[in-house]
Amino acid sequence: MTTEFQSLARRKQRLFDRRTILFLLVAVVMFVSLILLIILKFSPPDGGMTGQGASNWTPEKQFQYANTLASKGLKREALAAYEKYLESIAASPSDRAKVAYQMGGIYMDLGQYEKALASFYRVDMEDPKAEMATEVSQKVVACLERLGMTSQAKYELESRTAIGKKETEDINKGLGPIIARIGKEEVRMSVINEALDKLPEWMRKQYESDEAKIEFVRQYIATELLYRKAKRLGHENDPDVRQKVEDLTKQVLVQKIVVDEMGKIIIDPRDVKVYYDAYKDKYAEKARFNLSMIQVDNRKKAEDILGRIKSAESFADAAKADSLHVDTKSTGGAIKNVVPQGGFIASGVGNSPQAWAAISKTSQGATDVVEVNKQFYIFWVHDKTPERQRSFSEVKEQVSADYQRERQEQAAQDMLNRILEEQEVEIYTDKVLRRP
Repeated sequence: MTTEFQSLARRKQRLFDRRTILFLLVAVVMFVSLILLIILKFSPPDGGMTGQGASNWTPEKQFQYANTLASKGLKREALAAYEKYLESIAASPSDRAKVAYQMGGIYMDLGQYEKALASFYRVDMEDPKAEMATEVSQKVVACLERLGMTSQAKYELESRTAIGKKETEDINKGLGPIIARIGKEEVRMSVINEALDKLPEWMRKQYESDEAKIEFVRQYIATELLYRKAKRLGHENDPDVRQKVEDLTKQVLVQKIVVDEMGKIIIDPRDVKVYYDAYKDKYAEKARFNLSMIQVDNRKKAEDILGRIKSAESFADAAKADSLHVDTKSTGGAIKNVVPQGGFIASGVGNSPQAWAAISKTSQGATDVVEVNKQFYIFWVHDKTPERQRSFSEVKEQVSADYQRERQEQAAQDMLNRILEEQEVEIYTDKVLRRP
């Protein structure tokens, strides 16, 4: 029994000797390596989705995957996926150009303008006649401008797009002497005159002198340069800018309709005279006053000063001695300009009804003490020009303008009511006025 046991032990010992163990280790390593090769073979390409065999992961799927990442806002991940797509020899030059364009846009969103430029230049290389060539040109110029490469941006603008050429043609159209240059572009006087003619008459008169006209030219050119810079930066595609342009266009178009409607109004001179007769009071010349004033900060002092004036003290002397009003103290209380009834008297008083009530009761001399804004005033009426009714011939132009404006306002309101009725508009006023 003992002999058999010893024999069995010797056999087990030989089964697990060093060579056997070494063989087992080599076998395990080979098995693990085989598994890794299988996993690598059937894994998706870098930047791709997992769980698909390599034979099923086509360039189209890679492109869709990249688009999905971009649509979800995963911009950097999308860029990596697009790069993987561009490595595919199966993608056509046209498709690679489109992908490069998308990548350029993403790089611009990330503020990486150097990489954006590289992507846009790749569009040119992949497909020189790409359908988005115009957009590429604009974005190349915008990237260069944002990188501070203004000269290069201007060169690209002129060589790549029709924008610069069109602007040059616009500036050079017409006749007239060359009065300035923007680079190689000539600015002619006819263009400046056109710009001046578009201004309202009152504004145009401000630029009649030689110095003012030169300043206008400087402003015009500066505006033109800023406009071109904004275009190079692509600001016309900014959503906020587009909305403002749309709002402004709407206003201009509406104004055009209104102006056309106003042009239909015919003013009969007889109606102007009837309008004058109906509103004569409106064209009466108000009474005018030549005034002086004293201001103090308490009623008792004001009453004392008024008593001294009534006792023959000079109003001017009292004003110089006691008035607190900065603008009139040194002039003996004198208010510089003649004041129309109900108009602005002086700072601090304004057109106070209390002050005018006291002044209107006084034909000449001192008024009673008047309190305005916790200050106390005494006014001296030097003389008064009574109210006068101006004749129709004196105010004919003003009456005609007033009548025309009233007719226009009425015509505009009638047009508004008419168009609301034509379109069967219904406004729920109760909901508009409802408090939240």
